[in-house]
Amino acid sequence: MNERLIENNILIYPNPGTGRYTIDFMDQLVTGYLRVFNFQGSMLYQTRISGAEKLELSLSQFENGIYLVNIVTKKTNSTIRVIKTGGM
Repeated sequence: MNERLIENNILIYPNPGTGRYTIDFMDQLVTGYLRVFNFQGSMLYQTRISGAEKLELSLSQFENGIYLVNIVTKKTNSTIRVIKTGGM
């Protein structure tokens, strides 16, 4: 099963995936922050987004499981569940 999750004009794919994901802001230039949390709520990664239409996100260094990708901009605060199924 390969889903594309869209929330607030944010597309993350492939999902589930093996650790490498594309975050597509659907032709919008986005500035803000991206944070990744494990399912227990611990922040594992944070980066600033500066005028991006697309980003590549690697979760390859983390164990298989469910992660929450939180994207905060001036207009929105979106949290999208991402599933990592392999590829340590």
